[in-house]
Amino acid sequence: ALDVSTTGEWVNVQIPLSHYSDAVNLGAVHQFKVDGNGAVAFNNLYFGGVSAVLPDPTYQVTFSVDMTAVDTNADGVYLAGGAFGQDGHALTDNGSDVWSVTLELAAGQHLYKFRNQPSYGTWDGFEDPAGLIADGCNTGQYNDRYVDVVDADIALAVVAYGSCSATPYVAPAAPTIATAPVPTDAADSVLSIFGTTYGNIDGADFNPNWGQSTSVEVGDNLAYTNLNYQGTQFANSDVSGYEYLNVDYYVTESTAVNFVLISPGNEKPYALDVSTAGEWVNVQIPLSHYDNVDLADVFQFKVDGNGAVAFNNLYFGGAVAAPEPAAGVTVGESTDFASTTSATWVNVITLTTIGAEGSSGAQTLSMNVTELPEAGANYRLYRTNAGGNGFFGNAQALVLGDNTITAASVAFDRTVKIQVSSSDIRFDALTVNGAQVYPEPPA
Repeated sequence: ALDVSTTGEWVNVQIPLSHYSDAVNLGAVHQFKVDGNGAVAFNNLYFGGVSAVLPDPTYQVTFSVDMTAVDTNADGVYLAGGAFGQDGHALTDNGSDVWSVTLELAAGQHLYKFRNQPSYGTWDGFEDPAGLIADGCNTGQYNDRYVDVVDADIALAVVAYGSCSATPYVAPAAPTIATAPVPTDAADSVLSIFGTTYGNIDGADFNPNWGQSTSVEVGDNLAYTNLNYQGTQFANSDVSGYEYLNVDYYVTESTAVNFVLISPGNEKPYALDVSTAGEWVNVQIPLSHYDNVDLADVFQFKVDGNGAVAFNNLYFGGAVAAPEPAAGVTVGESTDFASTTSATWVNVITLTTIGAEGSSGAQTLSMNVTELPEAGANYRLYRTNAGGNGFFGNAQALVLGDNTITAASVAFDRTVKIQVSSSDIRFDALTVNGAQVYPEPPA
């Protein structure tokens, strides 16, 4: 209600919008209405003033981790991950290797892990999530810890590094496993990634931090328990010259295990048969199975599935069989072709010479070529004319299969030869003027 007790002059009023907020949607106003009686005028009807935006309240949350069960990094302990980012926040040692930090956090759920090092510009060094998963204080894709902030400050209980409680997590002992079989491939014929027989490839990481829940024991065997997935990373390697990937595996209990080979950007699984438990099983996976993987640039294995399984003798072996040579002999091996002193036309075969019977007639060579050098090969005709002078025809390309070369008949004696550009031309049939010269016909 406007105060109409003053007449004959302008009166100003700034009506707080809070007056209307209980009945009007201030996000969608679209009309004014004036009611009453008499005569009244209006001007400067506008909305003004900026409502003060109160910041969301924050609460002090204290995080504490006991590092006494591990070797604490000399560069300190950090809380990172989730919204705290890659670098996170440094904790302070209380003098007994219990580290703490207090942060101002808004209400909501916050994800994090403790890290036994600064980031060093990487995402490495976080606590193993296996203990968090085992005791159920994990969440999300990376099995992070979490805290739910509501409306009060919180001092979280001290937890052991890698554990949901003050007691350090102890991974289940790997089952007792029989000694792995001893393969018989020659040591110099394999590329071993892991194994007691041929050793481990230099620089391999058998437990890269991929956010897995698997517990890993690297000893005589590569033993996985609580398997969900697990990686092995090694230097980029060309295995295209091998035939198979050898895998010896021992299932304690599992319903599914896949062995995955990885090159940058591509991977493919191979399902292992887990029906036999309590003994070693060998499989030699043909590398042809991994048809979408760049075998010239492999750098990782991944095992996914469930249960407990151990591995040994992980190596690439079996040389790819060399292709059978093409049939026949090469020009260089043939006694029908002679060597020359030319660097371009290295071999020659004579079809006829001056004075030989029928030298004026058509001269024909037929050669069935089974293999050519990678760059190909050429031939050219050499002939003499009526005056006895020699001349060469143009170079012509030889082809795989039948090559029939003919010098037409003339009215004079002459010499006819054919020169070729490579000693590596292979053929399995050769006839000169209709007579078979290779293979040599039976006597």
